[in-house]
Amino acid sequence: MKKTFHVLFFLIMCASLHSQTIRVLYNYQFKSDSLHRENRSSETMALDINPETGSTFYSYKKYQQDSISKSENKLKSDDNAGDNKAKVKFFVTKKYPEYISVLYTHIGSTAVNLSSNRKFEWDIRSDKDTLEGYPVQKAILSFQGRQWTAWFTPEIQIQDGPYRFSGLPGLILKIGDNGDHVFTLIGIKKIKAEKINPLNFTKKKSIEVNEQQFSKLWNNYKKDPAKDYRLKYSGSQGGLNGNLNVGGQIISKREVVKKYEEQVKEKIKSENNFIELEMYK
Repeated sequence: MKKTFHVLFFLIMCASLHSQTIRVLYNYQFKSDSLHRENRSSETMALDINPETGSTFYSYKKYQQDSISKSENKLKSDDNAGDNKAKVKFFVTKKYPEYISVLYTHIGSTAVNLSSNRKFEWDIRSDKDTLEGYPVQKAILSFQGRQWTAWFTPEIQIQDGPYRFSGLPGLILKIGDNGDHVFTLIGIKKIKAEKINPLNFTKKKSIEVNEQQFSKLWNNYKKDPAKDYRLKYSGSQGGLNGNLNVGGQIISKREVVKKYEEQVKEKIKSENNFIELEMYK
């Protein structure tokens, strides 16, 4: 009965695809620190699909916080309780029918975007199961230093999925590696067509880079993560030899920069388990 409901629900959605956007919600579980895999974080992610133009994949919590759509703030979920700060800052757009993806992220204070027309070489297996009432089939993929296992449903003929993944003969409902990064379907709903500008998720314009440029920027940032911070104070009154009033306490700018650098270096050490490992070598 549940399967029948899902099939009918999707057929109803398909009847008005030209004027509707499909929102697919996923639970994203991830381990940021490879040295402490006992620590796991989670965040609700959304994949908004316009079957005629493409999709946008982003943190649903950040979407709510940025008040892109005030009506969505009424959604009741675990994301609205406890620590409301969004953990996931990256987002991905895909353009149909080529499925060209663009990853938007940050390296320090630098906003970057990375375009790819990569065609994923999926190994579709015969294994079958059900997920949230949908029949699913297994597929394997090697991508950027990780071995991924995906479960897609042929019932939903959209060759898309979480993050940059696409190209299977059906929507990806679940995909994960060895447990470090796992995206699992929460639900699917039809929403009014929206114009979500991906740059609304960033506070400033991003620069376009390729994988080699990305890697170079990342390694330069690791060597000197306080460079932009230092330049900021160097150009202010008194330069680095000046002082700052921090909560009524006078602290030298050099000390502020030093403490900032120490904090960022610790963050770099603890946030090392990226989805695309090979990009951060």
